[in-house]
Amino acid sequence: MAYNITHGQASGEKKGVGMKEHRIRINEVSWNKLVAMSNKQFDAHERMEQAIDLLYDNYIFQQTNFDYSEDIRSRLSSIESLLQGMDTDLL
Repeated sequence: MAYNITHGQASGEKKGVGMKEHRIRINEVSWNKLVAMSNKQFDAHERMEQAIDLLYDNYIFQQTNFDYSEDIRSRLSSIESLLQGMDTDLL
């Protein structure tokens, strides 16, 4: 089983104009590693940094309208809220 983490970024003046979709496809083992990182032994900043490093180093990025000159870390900053909201009991 694989999981997709997707978030949109609006860059146009009108709603829906210039939307970019950033999709990260990860496998179940890697997803479980992300969930494990979401526990309370790390503060939010440490969890975000570890998750971004894990994603940056190990995962396949499938994206549309992707600007490769962008800093990948800034585009993945939303991972912090993902980790904070995870319920480890569900997996």
